[in-house]
Amino acid sequence: MSRSPGGGPAPLVSFSERVRWVLAARLLVIALPVGAFWLLPDARTASWSDLVQPALLTAVVAVGTSWRRLPRRLAITVLGFGLVVDGAYLGWAMHCLHGLTGPVPRIAVVYAVAITLLASFRTGVKVTAWHTVVLVVVFQFERTGLLPSTSAAGAGHLRWHLLSLWVLVLTVACLAAANERELRRRRYDSDLLRRFAVDVGRCTRATEAAALLAGLGRDELLARRAAVLLVDEPAGAGADVRATCVVADGAGLREVRWSGTVPADGTLARALADGGPVLRSRVDEPWLTGVLPDPGRVVVLAAAVAGSPTVVLVLEEVGARRRGRSAGVSRRLLATAEHAAAQTVSTVARAGLVDQLRTAAVTDGLTGVGNRRALDESLAAAVDDARRTGSPLSVLLLDLDHFKALNDTHGHEAGDDALRAVGSLLRTGLPAGAFAARYGGEEFCVVLPATADGAGVAEGLRERVAALDLVAPVTVSVGVSALPAHGVTARDLLHAADTALYDAKRGGRDRVRVCPVAGSGRAAQVTR
Repeated sequence: MSRSPGGGPAPLVSFSERVRWVLAARLLVIALPVGAFWLLPDARTASWSDLVQPALLTAVVAVGTSWRRLPRRLAITVLGFGLVVDGAYLGWAMHCLHGLTGPVPRIAVVYAVAITLLASFRTGVKVTAWHTVVLVVVFQFERTGLLPSTSAAGAGHLRWHLLSLWVLVLTVACLAAANERELRRRRYDSDLLRRFAVDVGRCTRATEAAALLAGLGRDELLARRAAVLLVDEPAGAGADVRATCVVADGAGLREVRWSGTVPADGTLARALADGGPVLRSRVDEPWLTGVLPDPGRVVVLAAAVAGSPTVVLVLEEVGARRRGRSAGVSRRLLATAEHAAAQTVSTVARAGLVDQLRTAAVTDGLTGVGNRRALDESLAAAVDDARRTGSPLSVLLLDLDHFKALNDTHGHEAGDDALRAVGSLLRTGLPAGAFAARYGGEEFCVVLPATADGAGVAEGLRERVAALDLVAPVTVSVGVSALPAHGVTARDLLHAADTALYDAKRGGRDRVRVCPVAGSGRAAQVTR
């Protein structure tokens, strides 16, 4: 029996429903000899009671052995006992209705076919074997005189009937087994994709969805290795691309990054252009060997949604662990891979949109640096880390000098350009780990974790702002505070930096001032 993706059996029809249909077929077959006895008087070779009483007894057994509330294993055993009784009844009914030349052998064929289709092909073969034994026993009993002979049929008739019965039942059993296997495969694929859709729908990051897809390729599509590439931009042949890759192999899952040029006539270019699966027996292209060293036969397919990374699924030796290294790839596996890739790219697009919304929620729209909300969160986290580890922390407050005059003289567009330029400088010109945010109208705050010389960084920023190529020259005044000299909370550090900034403006602007330590007097002047 096939197994579902959750590990349990995946029945096409419930056991209770099968038992119900089998019971209906059994009662019909039990009733048919009685009807034949009444409708075909010439076929009678016994009295009415000789047939009706066994029929009623067999019907009672049929109903009793179809009790569906028993444990499954016990219910199957009880049902098997009932089918044995059915076979004995049909053998007796054949004796009562003219033997092999009567209607019962044909009814037995219908019975065997019905059980094969309704119960299972294995049960149908077992029932046919039991019916064969019963027919042979009844025939021999009539030949030896243990039962009155009711038919002139000879051994040739018996052999012909058994041959016809077995050919028909085995044919039906083979067809039923093939159909059931195909239905189970489709049911399995449907359940697999449903569960995959649920799992991938819970992912909040693109790499999580890629890892699920790569694991699906390795575990369910039976690929020797599977890789999922998240190509940053849909690229055509000859373009430079960057991709985040998740590889699933025998060692588990690993994440790698790759960048390079897409060969104009290569497999990746064709997959990106067509979107359909591309099968290659051997691929020697840098993009693939960098992800899957020494690749064998691969299937490459791409799925894309406008505005999001393209999902490229690479499967090596699909199905090889089940069928060996065959030359072809199952269409069923390819269809499953395509559906899974389509579900993954939807999740990747959603994750990208969520990232954009999350970034927009903490980013100042004009300058591109963090907003006040992002500053509060980042500064609080940096203070906690510094207090826990004992590392230094510096905070800078920058204010554009004479910003109102710039707006009044050159217009608000010039003021916005100045804010954008300073924001761009802060995004690209800070040490690693630093964080910049817009603190107010023309004020910026810079958080410098693990930095004791905040004044030196501030002086570098002041000089670069003064060198900006704008409509009018722009300068900044900077106030500097540090932990623990000026406080151990975010509020204390901001207040100290603001105090130093006010002192820098009062001292003539375009300068850096460090907040004095309590009791040390005025703020330290760094420049001018």
